[in-house]
Amino acid sequence: MAGDGDPVPADPAALAELRKCERLECTFKVPNVVTDLNHILQCMSNHLLAMHPVGQSEGGGGAASGKSSAAIPVLSEDCDEIAYAAWLARFERWQLACRITDKQVENRILEAVPSQVADTIVIGLSGAETKYELLVKIKDVMVKKKSIFLYRSDLHKLTQHCSELPERFAVRIRQAAPPCQLHSDSGTADYSQDLLSTIFILGLTDGYTKEKLFQLVPKENKTTVEFDTLGKLASEISQARENLVRAR
Repeated sequence: MAGDGDPVPADPAALAELRKCERLECTFKVPNVVTDLNHILQCMSNHLLAMHPVGQSEGGGGAASGKSSAAIPVLSEDCDEIAYAAWLARFERWQLACRITDKQVENRILEAVPSQVADTIVIGLSGAETKYELLVKIKDVMVKKKSIFLYRSDLHKLTQHCSELPERFAVRIRQAAPPCQLHSDSGTADYSQDLLSTIFILGLTDGYTKEKLFQLVPKENKTTVEFDTLGKLASEISQARENLVRAR
């Protein structure tokens, strides 16, 4: 998987929603020729400022003199780069509508994230952070959560499908491991062999094969049988069972 600094591919469905004006009665859409996410958000911001100025009613009535009392936009915990960029655009419009300065918003910005995430962010804060420094911390915590924790959970839930060959199951484990971005003792982003071996054995559906694999002895100075060794033996057992069925 690409590093944290690499751009995340835009989801066409998500971009299609971002192109639509948030006012129900408005039919404006950002043209499809605008493909960059930042440009789409900028076009929409320009449209809202020009056609739906702050204080204007939903039906297009006259402007009001007071500040908006709209609720602060809340960032979803299940958040990726696209969702964060869309939330940030809504948050900036909310601040503008409520006529809140950057200094004032520093005391309220954590209301925009789930409370358990806010509790994590406040640890280590000096109290002198600016609005933009707080936004960086929020993005680091919220966006990383999907790219690491959800992928890791998916890997640990892998189990062998019905009638799936052991070697195919082993391939699925290898394919799922790299996106998890966990670092092993070797200092690389590859999963250590002991973790892959554990997932492979626990995911097998055949009890006899599991028992045979548990009886294997690791190599000297090792605590776990190598992943490739487990896959090879499981395949041999599967092939022997298939040959026996054919012989009957």
